[in-house]
Amino acid sequence: MMAVDLTEVPARVRQKMHQVLTDRNAFELMQAKIRQEKIAQFYHQNRPRALEGIGGLTTAIDPYWVNYFRMKYGDDIWNDPAFKPWLVKQFEAIRVRHTGTRLQVGYGTRGFGAVKFRKKY
Repeated sequence: MMAVDLTEVPARVRQKMHQVLTDRNAFELMQAKIRQEKIAQFYHQNRPRALEGIGGLTTAIDPYWVNYFRMKYGDDIWNDPAFKPWLVKQFEAIRVRHTGTRLQVGYGTRGFGAVKFRKKY
C-alpha cells in the first residue's frame, strides 16, 4: 500500500472521500459476509471427499477475507501454522468438513446371527 498526503486537499473533499470509502467498504463487508455464509452452506450440504495422499479440504474462505487478513496482519500470515487453526476456531463459517477416502462394507457376528454393517471413513 502506498500512503498519500491529503493535507492540501480541502477538508470538505477529504470528508466526502472518507464517507464514500467507508460506505463502499461497509457494503463490501456485508457482501463478503453473505458470500461466506453461502460458501459454508454449500459445503455443509455437499461434503467434499478427501483425496488419497493429499487429504481433505479444511477451509473455504471468500477472497475479501483473505485480503482483509493480509492487509491487517501482513502477507506472511498465511504461512503461520497457528493462524489457520485460530481462524477456524474464531469463524466457524470457513470450516469445511470432508468425508473420508474409503468405504468399508462387510459382515460381522454380533449377538444372534450375522449382522451386516457399513462403515464410512
